Amino acid sequence: MQESNRSEYKRELNERFERAVVSFLNYSGGGEILVGVDDDGTTYGVADTDAVQLQIVDRIRNNIRPQNDTINGKINGKINGKINSVLDILKNNPRATIPDLMEATGKGQRTISRELKEYQEAGLLRREGSRKTGHWAVE
Repeated sequence: MQESNRSEYKRELNERFERAVVSFLNYSGGGEILVGVDDDGTTYGVADTDAVQLQIVDRIRNNIRPQNDTINGKINGKINGKINSVLDILKNNPRATIPDLMEATGKGQRTISRELKEYQEAGLLRREGSRKTGHWAVE
C-alpha cells in the first residue's frame, strides 16, 4: 500500500491530522485517512479503536474552522453520543434487551432496532448466540 492523492497514512494521531482532513475537504475527489498505518504502508493498528474514533471526532469538531457540516455529519452519523450511549450500555451489559435499551436511552423500539442493525452493518456490534439466550459483543 502506498499513499496517494486520495489516501493518507497516520501511524497515530498527530499535529498534522487536521491538515490532512482539510486537504481532503478541499480536494474534489475527497480521500481517506488510515490511522494505525505507517507512511510505508505497514499496518500497526490502534490499541483502542473506540477511543481513537472519539478523538478524531473531537479534533475535527474543535480544531477545524469554519465547521464543515458535511464531514461532521458523516462522522457524527456513526459516532456520536447517542450511538456511544447504546454501545456503552451493551459493553457494560451484553445481555441487555431492546426494552432495557429503550428505558436507558428514552428511544423507541424501532429506533433502537434500526440503530442495532446499523451498528452491526458498520462492524461495531455483533450478536452471539440465540435471540433468547445470546448476548451482544461490542467491537
